[in-house]
Amino acid sequence: MQIYFETNTVYCFSSNCKLHNKAIDQIDFILHRENLTKHEAILKAISMIADNHEPESTQQPFDKLFKVFETNLKKSDKAQQYLRSRNI
Repeated sequence: MQIYFETNTVYCFSSNCKLHNKAIDQIDFILHRENLTKHEAILKAISMIADNHEPESTQQPFDKLFKVFETNLKKSDKAQQYLRSRNI
């Protein structure tokens, strides 16, 4: 197995592996390693992150993203036309 840190993926070269010739991400790795559903693998990844980091405000990234969208909206005639067509 080769780990690619730049893309956060792994690639299995073994012909004995059911993931042979497939690149997978962290969630898929947990899914196959722990034999979980996708949802369970996501929850497991969240719990692994929570164990290693201080909780952050979940609102802060959305606030920053909203400001970026708001700024870009003012610059785009096409976006403004779309909003007017939807009466927004």
